[in-house]
Order: sequence, then structure tokens, then C-alpha cells
Amino acid sequence: MKKVLLFILPLVLFGAFIAYSFISSPDTTEAQYVAPEVFRNWLSQDKAIVVDVQNYDGYLKMHFPGSLATHAYPVRSPEQKKRVDAVIPAIKKSDKPIVLVCPGGITGAPNARLHLLDQGIPNTRLYILKGGTWGFPWKNMMVSGKQN
Repeated sequence: MKKVLLFILPLVLFGAFIAYSFISSPDTTEAQYVAPEVFRNWLSQDKAIVVDVQNYDGYLKMHFPGSLATHAYPVRSPEQKKRVDAVIPAIKKSDKPIVLVCPGGITGAPNARLHLLDQGIPNTRLYILKGGTWGFPWKNMMVSGKQN
């Protein structure tokens, strides 16, 4: 009996792990990053929706014109996720790519991506600005102060 249990138990645990992986993951595809050079073109040609998840102070220092401000950084708490939810109606009105922007492109934007996936926004539309606002080389394309 012990030999049977030693054989079956690992199989059951492995199956449970695989099932959990598929159920708990909102999307099994990788995050898409947009290079600053490509984003610069999208921005200048109004080819993307920009969702800015920087905190309020970071947004005031520098953001992209026309970006949807959420002040939701780092997009972990329920309150921060609600701030991202506020821009979903604007996202759904368009079929443009969505570029998620945070200071470094490492924490807030990826967290916002996962939350938007949970809200039904397809991964094919979601991009993260590689390097975030800190790594964007054309600072003259950014503005400071409150949004319009």
C-alpha cells in the first residue's frame, strides 16, 4: 500500500499544480514591450492609448501629453486597481494599442497589465513602455504639470 501511495501521491500533486497554474493565471502569454523608438512614432501619430500609472508626483514631473492618468503606482492594492479601472471605458472605446507607462517599466506597468487582463482587456492590445519614463530618451516629448 505504501508503494502505491508513493507512486500516486506525486502524480496527484503534479496534476494539482498544473491545474492551479492554468486556473490562477489570467493570461499565459508573455508581456509585450514597446521600444522607445517605436513608441515615439506611435505617440507622434496618435496610434496608441497611453495609460500612465505613475504616482501623482511622478506624473506632475513628467508624462506624455494625452495620457490617461491613474496615479495608481504600484497597482497592487484594491484602491490602486480601482484607479486603473477608471480608464477602462476610454480603453474600450478604441481598438488602438494600449501602452502602459510607469517610472521604470518594471513594477507598475506590469502590474497594471495583469489587472487589465483580469478585467478582460486582451493581451494583444497591451504594451509596456520599455524603460518607462525614466528611460525614454526624448524628454522634450513629455510635459509636466497637471493633465489637461
